[in-house]
Amino acid sequence: MDVNEKSRVFVSHTSKDKEFARDLAWQLRLFGYSVWFDEWEIAVGDSIVDKVFDGLRASDTLIIVLSPTSVESRWVKEELSAAVMRRISESDIRILPVLIEACDVPSPLKHIRYADFRENRDEGMSLLFEALTPGHVLWKSLSH
Repeated sequence: MDVNEKSRVFVSHTSKDKEFARDLAWQLRLFGYSVWFDEWEIAVGDSIVDKVFDGLRASDTLIIVLSPTSVESRWVKEELSAAVMRRISESDIRILPVLIEACDVPSPLKHIRYADFRENRDEGMSLLFEALTPGHVLWKSLSH
């Protein structure tokens, strides 16, 4: 990815974490990222499965919101599995865990550093943006 190109981000979450995920998705959009968020992408009558997997295929980054509920969610597990398989076979998707509550981190994510939002939301957001956009590019875009 070119340093001036911003990621296409898929936000994986469970309905219990919807408020956090929605706010995160809006923050990402404010900084110019193309965000796939279920409420914005799935219309009445759409196939949820098709839309989710189309969104994953079109994204180069999966942000996975981690909480006790999300790590038990079948949807979140499927989205993570699809991203892990793509990462292994094609190496063209990044997985960025976002921890919002203490939980059992899924095995495929245990070796990946997460952005910790539990105690300091601003610090978590800073870590996430740093992972999405190298610091020099982020600060350059903030100065405009």
